[in-house]
Amino acid sequence: MSTALRVSREILTDSYQTILILFRILIPALILVKILDYFGATEYLSALTQPLMAPMGLPDMAGLIWATTMIANIYTGVAVFLALADPAEWTTAQTTCLAMLMLSTHNMVVELRIAQQSGCRLLTQLLFRLFSAVVFCYICYQLFETMQWLQQPAEFLWQAPPMDETFSGWIIAQTMSLLKIAVVIVVLIALLRLFKKIGVERLLEILLTPIFQIMGLGREAVTITVVGFTLGLAYGGGLLIKEARSGDIEQADVFSSISLLGICHSLIEDTFLVLIIGANLNTVLILRLLLSILVISILVKLVKRMSDKTRHRYLYRPINTPGN
Repeated sequence: MSTALRVSREILTDSYQTILILFRILIPALILVKILDYFGATEYLSALTQPLMAPMGLPDMAGLIWATTMIANIYTGVAVFLALADPAEWTTAQTTCLAMLMLSTHNMVVELRIAQQSGCRLLTQLLFRLFSAVVFCYICYQLFETMQWLQQPAEFLWQAPPMDETFSGWIIAQTMSLLKIAVVIVVLIALLRLFKKIGVERLLEILLTPIFQIMGLGREAVTITVVGFTLGLAYGGGLLIKEARSGDIEQADVFSSISLLGICHSLIEDTFLVLIIGANLNTVLILRLLLSILVISILVKLVKRMSDKTRHRYLYRPINTPGN
């Protein structure tokens, strides 16, 4: 068997195993999201989140958009925003604050399940992401108000087409999304093999190690974090779970890495999506990254002070133990 054929078969085998792991999580989660939406979970969440909007300088409508983003995904949140919002009634500061909420807490049903399968406690991850999102948004609001930054009317870069609300439209949309994820995984695994062969993986490790040292994360967590930074938890979820289950990374580092990716992932795609609603690039990219590094640095220090019993009870569980 030629080397090229052998490598191709290995890539396809690894891709199949990774896709299988991820789809076992994604498909039930997507069905659950649809059921929750059908029974009005979005409206219920909207009612719960609306009281938080005014202290962060946001209109009540933002509660509905945030709830939609949490239950569904950032694409849906952006589409709902563009369908409902009037540019004349939103400032760039407000769309940026809303974007900070959306970026840290979108697609929660799927992404929290992925975190759980990586060994992290589900409730802890949920509370951490919600708390971080609100803190990030509030910091931005206070900064913009104090300095009077970004007070000009927001500029929307795109108008959303009508969404197909039928069941058949939903099936088609989710099928296409799953196919896209499968293709991305195959390409990613091939690229990771290529990067490892030509030394790019080692270069990324060298470049990111100082940042990881600042946060207190181990070098072994570099790969899992790079995947999440570039692809996000939904696309890179299978690879993240596989890395976590490999046993090559300390559980505390897996927890801290997943926590970091929960509040700061898919830096390219998600950042572009919130720019569509008029968010400020420097805030949603640079400031969010800096705040995330600061929060994880504090979190890592707190985790190190905990006993093993406390960590296993509240933060993470043995990866080979079923359930949570």
